[in-house]
Amino acid sequence: MSSVLARVFALALFSGAVMGLRALLLLWACPLAVTQESTEKEYVELDDVTWTTALLLISFVIVSTGVLCLVKCKDEDIRKESWALLNVTLSIFCAASFDNAVCRLIETFSEEEGHEKPAFMSKPNLIVLFVFLCLVFVVLHLAFLCLIPQENHHVLFATQALGSHIMAFASIVFFGHLQMAAVSWKAVSSWGGVWLVPLLAFGVMVILYRMVLHLLRRFDNEWWKEKRLVMHQAMLMQIDAGGISVGFLIVQALCYSLIDESEPASSDASEPERRFMPITHGYPGHHKAYTELLLGLLALVLLCSSSVWSVCLRHMVHSEFFFEFIGVLGSSMACWCLQRGGIIFFYQKCKSRMNRYHMEVMCEYPHKCHGSHEMQPVQVVHRAVIVNALAMSLLAVVCMLVIDGVADFWQGKPCCPATHSTSYVAMVRPAPAGDLDVRTAKALRKVMSGLGLLVGICWDKAFESSYDTLLDPHTMSRLAFQTDTVNEFIQGYPKQAERMVAVLGFLVSALVGCAWFWHIVPSAMKEERDHEEAIKLETQSLQNIKLPGEKTPTWQSSSSSEPDLGCWQTDAESD
Repeated sequence: MSSVLARVFALALFSGAVMGLRALLLLWACPLAVTQESTEKEYVELDDVTWTTALLLISFVIVSTGVLCLVKCKDEDIRKESWALLNVTLSIFCAASFDNAVCRLIETFSEEEGHEKPAFMSKPNLIVLFVFLCLVFVVLHLAFLCLIPQENHHVLFATQALGSHIMAFASIVFFGHLQMAAVSWKAVSSWGGVWLVPLLAFGVMVILYRMVLHLLRRFDNEWWKEKRLVMHQAMLMQIDAGGISVGFLIVQALCYSLIDESEPASSDASEPERRFMPITHGYPGHHKAYTELLLGLLALVLLCSSSVWSVCLRHMVHSEFFFEFIGVLGSSMACWCLQRGGIIFFYQKCKSRMNRYHMEVMCEYPHKCHGSHEMQPVQVVHRAVIVNALAMSLLAVVCMLVIDGVADFWQGKPCCPATHSTSYVAMVRPAPAGDLDVRTAKALRKVMSGLGLLVGICWDKAFESSYDTLLDPHTMSRLAFQTDTVNEFIQGYPKQAERMVAVLGFLVSALVGCAWFWHIVPSAMKEERDHEEAIKLETQSLQNIKLPGEKTPTWQSSSSSEPDLGCWQTDAESD
């Protein structure tokens, strides 16, 4: 019964997400706001703002209600993986927002007045980003060694999750810009430099991992025993960070290889950054046909391979680091392929639909047409990024429910006990010895929590686009009050806007991080047996709960000769 209810909740979530997609892809499902049946062809202005806002409001209510139903589902498997999905999503979002804000500040303070933003990051900026990466590494490991007690599992869990993501996106920011600058290296070709950077990043991550392991072995045995659990978390943090960052660089190089060189925008040597998909957000470039389909199929293969790797190939790998790293690398590459493929797909669809609307409808009324009949690339990018965030969220929830059903079917019973896992980004971890069906079901369920990486990175890109849209100079000049402060802000654009976006990123990351630490992490730490006990307690409390002012029978003795029949009194009256 609980599984049926979960599917019903998923259907409601699907309906809300579809309405949101319709709102964001305005002209996909929106009828043309022109009375074409009229013989006079009277022009009717399209009220897309109100129409879009109304559908977004309805979809927001339905989607939020669906997520609430999932985290309170009577199926302990779905409840556990829903909390794990939210945990990874918010952790990824906070870490990416923080690292991207730091990158924006570094770029703005190094730009010269009166000059445009350079295509690639300069060498001094790359050095600063590398110092920032090293600082993150040192601070996180010092926190594990000296500040976090082994008994405080709440802080230990949160630090491992958030720390791995902060280190991962700090590596992405540095090595991603280094990869963009590699096309200008004279020692190697542009293709060789782009594919060489992922190998360089892998080597750096391995060196950092071995460095920490070597330092730990130099301490005495007593200290090692006291910090055994803490150091295990630090090792997993390093592995997760390396897998996520190297996975991004490989997918970035793959997208670079799939660019369509016949397109003038991509073959222009004066704008080589158009060959790269942006690290945060922006113009995705013109790729070859069926690139998004290729990325989607590759993601599916990687997801299946991750589960097979966890279940069947554990005994073939003797190195724990190698086994763990390959599992995280495969899962993160799948998420990055889905995110990049979604951006390319929705960008192409939004551009073609909006341009067709301008050409076929607006041009029927020449006196109403102003300027170009094509939608601006910036508008298409922002819309595609936001649509992709909603679509990938829907995909992650649907995949979570489908994989849970497959795991239950494979195991042959409604639920199975969960094993303890300290890493919540990786989709695969060593499966315990036991029945193959049970281990397969557990490996499949690991995929569900790892989908939070996909949702987190998509929503981070959507928020970056939202910040840029809100701080657009044309919007500010028309909607904001015409004060000296606003005018100075507009004149200082884009530097002032970049700094404002960085400040907004810090604030949103801090607010979401506090809510994540106090309300999401405790529930995400629970095992399936804990959720099962919580479900039983909730069921019992619902059966015993009383309504406000509910009447309860109380007996009162009477001094008369009539029999004592009793009377009904409320709890307040009985007091």
